[in-house]
Amino acid sequence: MCKANYCPYCALVKRRKIALACGLSTPTHFLTVTHVGNDWETIHQRVNRLLEYMRRQCGPSVKWMFKVECNVPHDEEAWPLHPHHMHAYLHGQELPSGADVVALAERAKLGREAELIALDGDVLRIPKYVWGERKQHEIHPLNIDHHLAINGGRLEHHSNAFFRLDGQAFSSVSGILKANRKMQDPSENWIWTHLPPTGIPDGPWTWFQNYRDSPGLII
Repeated sequence: MCKANYCPYCALVKRRKIALACGLSTPTHFLTVTHVGNDWETIHQRVNRLLEYMRRQCGPSVKWMFKVECNVPHDEEAWPLHPHHMHAYLHGQELPSGADVVALAERAKLGREAELIALDGDVLRIPKYVWGERKQHEIHPLNIDHHLAINGGRLEHHSNAFFRLDGQAFSSVSGILKANRKMQDPSENWIWTHLPPTGIPDGPWTWFQNYRDSPGLII
């Protein structure tokens, strides 16, 4: 693996890791803001301002992990001048209400179309909505350059100490995944196989399938 974000194969593998790391961090809320801007400089300033406003209201415990997406399918004539939206997973001792988020988003020049919802169900699966197989078009060779451009060259963005597991904070995707791997008992929790998940080319990789989760890469 070259591990480059612009490599469609490596990006797919890395996105699986990101989704798992996000789920392990047990976010409690999901935020969507529908008009964030058309270039990374503008987007970065606005979303950082929104997080700053949320922390002023609720305290520094507010943490998030987010990604910017396109509002329209790939169209050479429409790109790059088309709207973009943001999805974020959050947790904190206190979070703003849905009405407050709308007001704060407008104040941050993100418009009034913002929604904050509480998460329930299988938290490990929920982040796949943003980084899962349904969004693989983002890393198609025709799309990946633009997707990285509107995300500042990254596949995700997270607050310091967003990643958490059993009361311990981690600074990176790899850190929390390493800690999670040490906690597993392969004889009880893991089914070993050499069959890759759907959509991954054949290769010399070892894959796992967990009862609670769909197949993913052993890392």
